[in-house]
Amino acid sequence: MRQNYNRKAPRLAAQAGRHAHARQFRRMRKALRTLKGYTGRVLHDIGRKLGAIPEGGLRRQMEQRIALVTRLLRQTPKSAGKLYALHEPEVDCISKGKARIRYRFGCKVSIATTLAGGFVVGMRSMPGNSPPLPWSTVATAAIAPTARRCSSAARVAASRHACASSCSDAAPSSPRSAT
Repeated sequence: MRQNYNRKAPRLAAQAGRHAHARQFRRMRKALRTLKGYTGRVLHDIGRKLGAIPEGGLRRQMEQRIALVTRLLRQTPKSAGKLYALHEPEVDCISKGKARIRYRFGCKVSIATTLAGGFVVGMRSMPGNSPPLPWSTVATAAIAPTARRCSSAARVAASRHACASSCSDAAPSSPRSAT
């Protein structure tokens, strides 16, 4: 590489954080633009030298990382399918709607447990940021254990948002709402 930014980039990232904390957003955006430029230059350098790497696992990993960084550099604040973490690209921004904690980053999960013992009988990941409908959450959580012939699947507790009246006809076993 022509130049690396091992010393400059961490300092500039910390400086951008300080500017954001001090509500100096113009200076913060300037620091972020400079960081984006550094990233683009390093990405271009790595892309030029990618041809020297032989075919195999390392080259595939490098190409995947290059695709992720390119996606990161091209995204805008309003673009859909944003990349929030390079080490875990499937992470979504979940809006909580609360005053103290407005946003969380992760993946929504539906967990089905038995009412009596509290044993986990089903689990499902729900990718995306759209809120799951209560009856679909209960139906999918209740159908999974019955497909495995679980004896306690008839007494599955659903997530807190679920309402038993709208879910009783959606699932084969009538789940109850745990509040």
